[in-house]
Amino acid sequence: MLRFWRLFAGDSERDEEGTSTEILSRFRRLLEERYQQHLRVSDYANLLGMTPDRLHALCSRELKRSPSELIQQRVVKEAAARLEAGTVAVKQIAFALGFKDTAYFSRFFRKHTGEAPGVWRQRVAARARAGRSRPTLNFADWP
Repeated sequence: MLRFWRLFAGDSERDEEGTSTEILSRFRRLLEERYQQHLRVSDYANLLGMTPDRLHALCSRELKRSPSELIQQRVVKEAAARLEAGTVAVKQIAFALGFKDTAYFSRFFRKHTGEAPGVWRQRVAARARAGRSRPTLNFADWP
């Protein structure tokens, strides 16, 4: 059975790259759909039909970051966008992003950005008033 699979699956590096790109694209789509659910890497791996170790190896090799880092970055990106967009309370943003505790959300955000959510919002607003560009969180190296 394994020989049959290898015969039809092909083992060229080009096929592997295409498969890697496809898997990472599927992972990104799942992440976009479900980041607010705070799924674990193993949950995403199950949804993709692979082991968490394979997903980790694929992300590490292709994107130079672990799946958990990518998941966290997506949540931080959304939090930053919501903080920049308006005057919705930090507590409401935390709950909208699936955090049950505002203090945990604040620690999470500070860990990833170096600033508390309220400070981030004030700094972005001050930069906008001064006519300077706002800080960006890069999520563009996905396939």
